[in-house]
Amino acid sequence: KSESVRLVRDPKYRFVDFEDQINQAGYQLLNGNRIQEAMFVFGLNTELFPGSANAWDSYGEVHWKAGQKEKAVEYYRKAISLDPDGPIGENAR
Repeated sequence: KSESVRLVRDPKYRFVDFEDQINQAGYQLLNGNRIQEAMFVFGLNTELFPGSANAWDSYGEVHWKAGQKEKAVEYYRKAISLDPDGPIGENAR
């Protein structure tokens, strides 16, 4: 995780959309039914980008698919709070 934080904060990589890349990796895992691995990746994304409604929405989705409904609702609510009137907030409802 510390290496991920270093890369995200390194100005040399400021043009890389790490949030989106990590999210895509999470969905590749989730679509391959590798739920625990996807949960780790989406969780990392929320740690690296705590202000991202999309990261929290994805984290909610993986918990929902894992049968962890209460956690999923918690993370969906977080996504809604970060983007109450936008498309991510709408998706999380």
